[in-house]
Amino acid sequence: MLHRLHTAWRAYGMGTMTDYYPTLSRMVGGLETNTGQSRRALYGRARAMQCERLRTVEPPLTADKITQERLALEMAIRKFEADALRGRREPPNNELIPRGRQ
Repeated sequence: MLHRLHTAWRAYGMGTMTDYYPTLSRMVGGLETNTGQSRRALYGRARAMQCERLRTVEPPLTADKITQERLALEMAIRKFEADALRGRREPPNNELIPRGRQ
């Protein structure tokens, strides 16, 4: 799974800010169980992989470019989570909202 993420990011190159949303979408689509917990774990792995990738780019990236890329990933994660929440008709059993807190 992480190999596909690495390959997708490599294909985008580092010349412009990367659009991570399509890659995240494909990765989440490949999860065995698509829960908040499994997505958070995936996002953690994606962040670690991105950090490693940004540190090994030649020629080295500027601090501004690294910040830009990290923010682009965070924005894609937030957008994906917002889209996932909008797409829900009712929460899964393990994420039920207690009555009176809606």
